[in-house]
Amino acid sequence: MTNLSDLFPAGAGKQVSFTADGNVTSSGKPVILNSDGTVSEVAASSVSVNVGAETVFDAGGNSNVRAAGGTGNTCLIAYQDTPNSAYGTAIVGTISGTSISFGSEAIFESAGTYNIGIGYSSALDKYLIVYYDNGNSGYGTAVVATISGTSVTFGTPVVFYSVAGVFNYAHRVVYDDTAGAFVFGFMGQSNNCSAIACTVSGTVPTFGSTLVISSSQTYDVATIYESSEGKPVIGWRENATNTAKSCTLTVSGTSLTANTIYTFSSGTSTGASLKGDYDAAADRIVWAYQMPSDSYYGYAICGEVSGNTITYGTAVKIKSAATEYLSVTYDFNVSRTIIGFQDVGNSNYGTIVPVTISGSTPSYGTETVINPAGSSFLQGGYVTGAKKIVYAFVDAGNSSEGTGLVLTSPGDVPNLTSTNFLGISDAAISDSASGNITIKGGIAATGLSSLTPGTDYFVTNAGAIATSGTVKIGKALSATAINLEYTS
Repeated sequence: MTNLSDLFPAGAGKQVSFTADGNVTSSGKPVILNSDGTVSEVAASSVSVNVGAETVFDAGGNSNVRAAGGTGNTCLIAYQDTPNSAYGTAIVGTISGTSISFGSEAIFESAGTYNIGIGYSSALDKYLIVYYDNGNSGYGTAVVATISGTSVTFGTPVVFYSVAGVFNYAHRVVYDDTAGAFVFGFMGQSNNCSAIACTVSGTVPTFGSTLVISSSQTYDVATIYESSEGKPVIGWRENATNTAKSCTLTVSGTSLTANTIYTFSSGTSTGASLKGDYDAAADRIVWAYQMPSDSYYGYAICGEVSGNTITYGTAVKIKSAATEYLSVTYDFNVSRTIIGFQDVGNSNYGTIVPVTISGSTPSYGTETVINPAGSSFLQGGYVTGAKKIVYAFVDAGNSSEGTGLVLTSPGDVPNLTSTNFLGISDAAISDSASGNITIKGGIAATGLSSLTPGTDYFVTNAGAIATSGTVKIGKALSATAINLEYTS
């Protein structure tokens, strides 16, 4: 006897026969359970980029366009309706395949509305829109929005920042699932970097006190939610030191505490047009920004958050051309970040580029033009049910009308989820044939090799068994056997 697994028969009483949907190519292959009770080998299929048709949601020109996705097939776009006295307006977009259609416009603020930010909570199924209310001294104001079908309704607007005429840069609002609160950063009094949190009951937001993170003159404040650590991350450009900085926030109710501040970019007016998102597959936050000291070329940098510590890699140039209206959106369908921008080097065309992250280093795939015209206020939102990104922008090629389109991001789509892993095959199984799978609680000891005893193993999206991956499957008992306890 040379292996601990020799003490046990393969499967250890936990082998169950299943019918295969597609070929299971050999023993030792991780498989998933399909909704019809069949099994399939864990794998990823390639998806090509597709840009859906442009659809106008607001004719006559607008600005301050912001988009946020949702859990079904809908999204919400909020904007300043310039032809209608710059009133704050929102509209529901519904995605079907690669197309988007829009409901009727709805006004949430009957006054000049600027510096709009928006975010969505799947836990509440509510959106929070924040803005500069020119009809009320330029105070920072918020309103809760609810989608029903193709319509949107609003609660009563609430002032959360009663300093006149300074609220700015709250482009993205995030929802902290751990704390149960919306959080966002913004530029406040004396151009400081501030943040605030609110809880929502029904359609009423209740805000805590404003937290001043940096009293230095700041611009381009941006917010990310790092879901694995349950931490909002605020980034900003600090003029006095010509640096881009960030910190995590600790949220308790509606109270915020700023943690250690980290510099991630230095240079003349560094970090302009800052935007960011969290790449769940790579477990990294991603910032994209212009570098004015390098001809306003676009750069991206990745950071690893551990507790309240942020460790950054090296910034990598997106392209040797000026980039404007940067947008960073994580696409859960292909498990990768997509950066959108207005490409100044290519007639201001709206453009996207996929990001691949290795460690904390970003690299870029092939660029795709999504709008062959000037594309200002470009912003993306991921729509979970549709598995697509919706981009909203002002289309200079069409009388500056508010326009939306649906992007199918390029990449590999895995069939593995956090809940559908079943077990490991005992042998090859032909399509539509039946064969044994060792399931949870069993010991898989066929077709495996080179394992390290006592080490936890995972399944990757590509179907490999490795020491890190998407789903934990158990602990190696020997070089050729795994105890499939999943959480061992």
